[in-house]
Amino acid sequence: MRKAQREGRELFCKPCRNQERFEFSPHPKKGSGVCSDKEKLYARSSFYKAKRRCKLGEIHHPAYKGIEFRFNSFDDFYKELGARPEGYSLDRINTLGHYEPGNVRWASAKQQAQNRMPKGYWK
Repeated sequence: MRKAQREGRELFCKPCRNQERFEFSPHPKKGSGVCSDKEKLYARSSFYKAKRRCKLGEIHHPAYKGIEFRFNSFDDFYKELGARPEGYSLDRINTLGHYEPGNVRWASAKQQAQNRMPKGYWK
């Protein structure tokens, strides 16, 4: 049993403890619509994974040396690509280019295999 329950208080998430604060403004953890929409959820996952690969850079793989993630927000990313189709993942059209509008697409594993640099290129 939690302390709040023992003391007879109601349980709220941390942002909701001050209920009056959110009386006229939206809840800070609600409103993005990502959790309820599976298509957006999968696209958002790809967005953050690509962003992380760029942040890690050469630590992730030598191919990511100098690669930048140039989308300002998830909304910009989603407007460019839309929902992620089943069996597809994020791919850069120009493998030496950045993650930016016009250079990203949803691609199948076969398309990604055809769109790669020759073996040993990154050594």
